[in-house]
Amino acid sequence: MEGKKDISKAYRYLNKAMTLGVTNFEQMNTFFRDNFDALAPVFAEIRKPPQDMTSKQEILNLHDAYLSELQESFMAKLGKDRMYQRAAGFMTD
Repeated sequence: MEGKKDISKAYRYLNKAMTLGVTNFEQMNTFFRDNFDALAPVFAEIRKPPQDMTSKQEILNLHDAYLSELQESFMAKLGKDRMYQRAAGFMTD
């Protein structure tokens, strides 16, 4: 983790950017997997998973599902914008 100042803060900013339309899904997943020990509590705070989900694999699967949900939401909104021939409004929906 050398050279990284506050990875939990960086993850929170990246998460917020993803909800606003930034499409770095693979980079976010790689960042989470590389820094799992520090970011798992931050992810748990954001998503509030069930209490019985404690293993690393369960949390990684939940994170993958979260990113898939964000990606599907982005693609649905982008498709709607294309259908109505308007500028990308996925950030305002």
